[in-house]
Amino acid sequence: MNIQGNTDELKFESISDFKYALIYGREIEFEWNGITYGAFHYGENDKAFFLCEAYKDDEGVFFRTADASLDFVIDDKPLRKFITEVTVWNRNV
Repeated sequence: MNIQGNTDELKFESISDFKYALIYGREIEFEWNGITYGAFHYGENDKAFFLCEAYKDDEGVFFRTADASLDFVIDDKPLRKFITEVTVWNRNV
C-alpha cells in the first residue's frame, strides 16, 4: 500500500522500519529541516540504494546496502541519528 501525506502511519518507528521500507517499499520521500529528500532502489536488479535531495538526482549518494544508506549525512549528522524524527511524505507500507 502506498500512503502519501504527513500522517502518523508514515512515521518511521525505528531504524529497522526505515530499512524495511527502503528494501521492500523501494521509494521514500521525507523532509528534514525544510528540505525534501528521496531514498530508493537504483540500478540493475535494484542492487543499490540511492539517497539525494529531491529533484537533484545528480547530487545523490549510492549505497550497497540499506544499512549503509543510514550513513547518508544531512546537516553534519548521519541519517541513522534522526530517521525516526523526519517528516515522511511518501512511502510504501
